[in-house]
Amino acid sequence: MQKPPDILAVIMFLGAVHGLFLALALLAIRRGNRIGNRILAVMLFLFSMNILLHTFVHAKYSFDIPYLANIQPLLLKIFEPLAYFYVMAFAFGPLIYLYASALTVNQFRFTRRKSDHFLPSIVCFVIVTPFYFLSSKARPDNLDTLGAIVTWLIIIHVALYIFATINLLRNHMRNIKNSFSSIEKINLKWLRFLIVSFLATWMVALFSELYGSEIKPWNQPWILVSIFMYMIGYKGLSQPEIFTGGDKPVVEGLSSKKYEKSTLTDIKAEEYLQKLHRIMKVKKLYCRSDLTLRGVAKELSISHHHLSQVINQKLKQNFYEFVNRQRIEEAKRMVTSPTHAMAGLSEIAYEVGFNSVTSFNSAFKKFTNMTPSQFRKRAGT
Repeated sequence: MQKPPDILAVIMFLGAVHGLFLALALLAIRRGNRIGNRILAVMLFLFSMNILLHTFVHAKYSFDIPYLANIQPLLLKIFEPLAYFYVMAFAFGPLIYLYASALTVNQFRFTRRKSDHFLPSIVCFVIVTPFYFLSSKARPDNLDTLGAIVTWLIIIHVALYIFATINLLRNHMRNIKNSFSSIEKINLKWLRFLIVSFLATWMVALFSELYGSEIKPWNQPWILVSIFMYMIGYKGLSQPEIFTGGDKPVVEGLSSKKYEKSTLTDIKAEEYLQKLHRIMKVKKLYCRSDLTLRGVAKELSISHHHLSQVINQKLKQNFYEFVNRQRIEEAKRMVTSPTHAMAGLSEIAYEVGFNSVTSFNSAFKKFTNMTPSQFRKRAGT
């Protein structure tokens, strides 16, 4: 009786094939962030190869199809020498970190120094490769132990890079808030999705290594990776701007070290601060939904670096907080004003510069500890 194909093997195999085609598609894209797309393509290629090796070699899955019965042992014999390819998993961590850098760092370039991130992968590849080309009799008895050690090193190595990538994203968000008054259109959901997917896969892999005594528990992380690649393909079709979008917005860093060589004196900083408060009050620049640090600096005819320093050091705020606090103060006046008694809260939100009611509600609650409707109700208007 013919044995039906294992559904998990099918999912993993198709996920690997999908990943390989997606990698080729990313390499063919000529617009957008080409460096980022190439890094992602390499990552998908390595994922796909590891899935294939797990499916065909380690898990020993095969399809009981009569006319393939004679060549199945040959297929396994062909794939088995390639099993050492799994040590390239050392590249997973650096790839996600460099991909995140390509999406967030201004004028990102892949330099020789960045290639140092792949040294552990290259070293392990060189050390482990010879063992897999030995015959089964010539292989040392402690080869399984060596494999377990390498697996644990990979898990630890990937974990370090995941947390480094999370820190990179956190710093990027902080820098964005130092440059823009509205961040709704600066979409980081794609990058968050990648990081969360990586973290979930790593946690499942850790669990599999801790509690799995066989290869089969490793089906779960590779199933997750297969699903992960299906979702990348879906997002690429539904949101093509992810791979073909324009340049990254220019952001200003937020760091005390950045001001160490600043030529801005304390007297000048106070002067700029007064000018800033005056122009914001008179012109109500905060009502512009697209207001940026550079835009305000241009209005003041001063360096945007000096303006950033004034807001960060004198007000202990970033640009995003500074502008949105003033927007909320203006909204509070409008909510309690008789002339706006009939105005809807959404109308007020857009009038004071917010791009969405959701961001308005969040900012209002942050600065007043109550929602706009609660504030209006308490004010009795």
